[in-house]
Amino acid sequence: MTIHPTPEARGRQQTAPLVKQGSARAADLGFLAILALLCLALSWAPYLYGYATAPRDAYFTGLVGRDVQGACMYFMWERQSLDGAHLFENRLTPEQHEPFYFNPEWWLLGKALRLSSLSLTAGFHVERSLTVILLVFGLYYLAARFFKDACERRWALIVMLFATGLGWVPYSLDGSGLSLPDLKLWDIQGINLFGYMINKPHFVRAILGTCIAMALLLQGEQTGRRRFFLFSGLTASLTAAVRPYDLPLLLMVYAVFPILLSFQDRAVSPRRVGHYLTALAGTLPAVAYYAYLRYGTIMDSVWKGIELEPLSPLELTLWLGIPFLTGCFCFEGFKNLHRNAKEVILLSIWAAALLILIYAYPLIPWGMESAGSFYVLSALACCIWVFRHGGPALRGRPTRSRKSGFIPRGLMIGVLLLSIPSNIILYAGLFEDLSRHSRPYYLPRALMDGFDWLNRHSKASDIVLSAAENGCCLPAYGGVKAFTGHYNFTIDFSGKNALVRRFFDDREDNQFRRDLLERYAIRYVLYSDTEKHLGRFEPAKADYLQAVYRNALLTIYEVSANIRVRGDEPDVKPGNRPLGDLS
Repeated sequence: MTIHPTPEARGRQQTAPLVKQGSARAADLGFLAILALLCLALSWAPYLYGYATAPRDAYFTGLVGRDVQGACMYFMWERQSLDGAHLFENRLTPEQHEPFYFNPEWWLLGKALRLSSLSLTAGFHVERSLTVILLVFGLYYLAARFFKDACERRWALIVMLFATGLGWVPYSLDGSGLSLPDLKLWDIQGINLFGYMINKPHFVRAILGTCIAMALLLQGEQTGRRRFFLFSGLTASLTAAVRPYDLPLLLMVYAVFPILLSFQDRAVSPRRVGHYLTALAGTLPAVAYYAYLRYGTIMDSVWKGIELEPLSPLELTLWLGIPFLTGCFCFEGFKNLHRNAKEVILLSIWAAALLILIYAYPLIPWGMESAGSFYVLSALACCIWVFRHGGPALRGRPTRSRKSGFIPRGLMIGVLLLSIPSNIILYAGLFEDLSRHSRPYYLPRALMDGFDWLNRHSKASDIVLSAAENGCCLPAYGGVKAFTGHYNFTIDFSGKNALVRRFFDDREDNQFRRDLLERYAIRYVLYSDTEKHLGRFEPAKADYLQAVYRNALLTIYEVSANIRVRGDEPDVKPGNRPLGDLS
């Protein structure tokens, strides 16, 4: 006798999967919320310490970690958007040029500050916090493309966020007195995803954009829907508009991934060709924009000065650590690469493209700038090996198990434990640097008063000559152009610094100083304790400089009008007047 379920029973059967799915989503959201709060707490602690311990005579900039100059450069773009501009100029170099640069990141942030009336520093903390939250949720979306099991996804996310390199090993050996070769230990210096969460939201957004583009590409392959390929290309384009260095990586993936998948299928699918042409079409706005910047603006001169020597293979391994080493077990060689799962093929192409960009130096001098996402792909490859190969093999099960048992979890805990020392060294170093209450994290209040005077009495086109340490702050806090201030964005940075040293050298003759001021149409000279260390020249004795602002720390001199008039002649652009012996 056949028993037919009642309508009520059928309803319960249909709603049960929905209830289970809903509870799983709630559990995921709860886990992500807790993890995001943990990341926020870790990222905020150094800043709260910096504000709480700031001396009365010092101004805490609200910046921590490495490369404060870079943060000031970001403030320069954001400040221009805050002041109402849509196209930006490079105010960290004195060469004259029209506004030419559009960056959606700094444009949106500047307009948000304009609407909210927040300061640059307050806005930085808001967008930094929001970026941390987006990172947690965005990387979980990427993990979901690789792992169906929720436990595996969560472990993958934790490893992506907190696992780092093995720099603590040579650091500890060196501290114990052993003689070691000079190594770049980037992980303990904050050049990793954990460090970026604290002080580099710009880098985090670029890495996250690259990861989302990869996730959308993989979802397109998994679903066969063209819209995901379009979204991947558009995400790549938007990410490139924020930071260009990952665009070549994504273009290489779009070109090679479908070829290997065609080998896997033993056929070329016109539908797949159309999908990847769609993805490539999505990147065209970024390609066209950077072609314009490269061949039609001053940015070409800036990019020529960007050079980052690659890490050696040993240094790269120390930087990426255990996730990279374990992830290498996923790679079985290029000959059989097309026989792997799609996600493994994608990770292999991703890694190979990064290695090509990195080690094509000096043909590609900026290749290391694109290496940030290596942390993410290493963590994913590590988790694939642990959950699909290493863990089952150690349990005596050659096939993959859907449930994560004790051994895989133990392996993941081991990966994290081997990474934690580097993060502890990095994190403790932040507090140690802040405890000194010195530059570049703290600036004398008298210096900030000088910047404020410039902000109220000068024009955005006015050029100020100072030491680079002060120059990097001038566009953001003083609203003016700096003669020198940034290792990349000041054209001929070392040459400009040499000119500044000669200017403040009392052995140099005044004719050189007059010619320098005239050539670059410099309006103000900032003379503080920093400039005094460059030489014994006394600006107060120069008849072509007049003090217009003075406090206990610094004096701001205005250049004589007749020199500025000659520098501002219509047929002479600052920085272009020939002068034989300036360099």
